[in-house]
Amino acid sequence: MDLVWVITFLTSAVLATLISLWLLLLMIPSWQKPLPGKVRTSFVLGSGGHTAEMLKLVKTLDKKVYTPRTYFIAQTDKFSLEKLAESEIDKDQYSVCLIPRSREVAQSYMTSILTTLLSSFHCLPLVLSSQPQLLLVNGPGTCVPLAVLARLLSAARISRCKIVFVESLCRVQTLSLTGKILQFVADEVLVQWPELALKYPRTKYIGKFL
Repeated sequence: MDLVWVITFLTSAVLATLISLWLLLLMIPSWQKPLPGKVRTSFVLGSGGHTAEMLKLVKTLDKKVYTPRTYFIAQTDKFSLEKLAESEIDKDQYSVCLIPRSREVAQSYMTSILTTLLSSFHCLPLVLSSQPQLLLVNGPGTCVPLAVLARLLSAARISRCKIVFVESLCRVQTLSLTGKILQFVADEVLVQWPELALKYPRTKYIGKFL
């Protein structure tokens, strides 16, 4: 009971802080102007299959247009750092931001609320600095705080950002937990199986492109 009370108190305090910050951001004008013919783009690499799918997606983009590129990677995710170095040859063309995981494997949902909020605080200055015009994500829980912050910044007219969530190819019958959350946050939720589009009307079927 004491643990529940502490978590509830901390969650309420953090939410109050976030709301206050949002109201403050409403009074701040946007300071980064779009570069002609360029799109500031951010990605989230989530280790394992998520990273492999995202890097395949990145390869289909025109890197002369989708630049500068920022990759958000969990602090403990060495795999994604290695795969990114193999995929992005020119290190001057992209940057990496290391962030805390919002939820570890097998972590309880109750405690993950707190870690997600703490991750959001860590991500806020990074998102304010990069101000992506396009945020591409594809499944890991690490992307939830970033997507929510990008949505808040857009609502506050700080930085207009289109959020696109691409559900993993392995999701055939149901959306992932991240997908179920981001269908209410992202501008586009793209799925690779028609069954998902029929079950979730907020999604769009695009076929298997990875």
